[in-house]
Amino acid sequence: METVYTRKDTRNPLPFHPPSPPSLPGQVFRKNCESPDMVMTALAWNLKAWWALTLPEGRGSQAERCREDKEWVLGLEFKTFVNAFVRLPCQVIRTGRKLVYRLLGWNPHVRIFFRLVGALRC
Repeated sequence: METVYTRKDTRNPLPFHPPSPPSLPGQVFRKNCESPDMVMTALAWNLKAWWALTLPEGRGSQAERCREDKEWVLGLEFKTFVNAFVRLPCQVIRTGRKLVYRLLGWNPHVRIFFRLVGALRC
């Protein structure tokens, strides 16, 4: 092996590294899970799941529609969830002792959004 690296006619010699001991699974797990991207992604997916599971189920004729909405939100991709429920243009007005939030935009999913707002009493 050493004779290959001592030759002058090799253009890109590969460095010879002695074999390293195998890493422990815990070290690999910690390396991958402590990255900020992984933590933020996990929190974002938890927010989406919490949001969907908190949706109230209606009664009577609305029960089936509410159940379908809940399943639909649970199955959304996160990017679609953000565009449908987080990026809603809103005007915040302070009047007296209250904060008033005026929704300035509309999308087809606003009724689901207001069902959750009503359930949380915001």
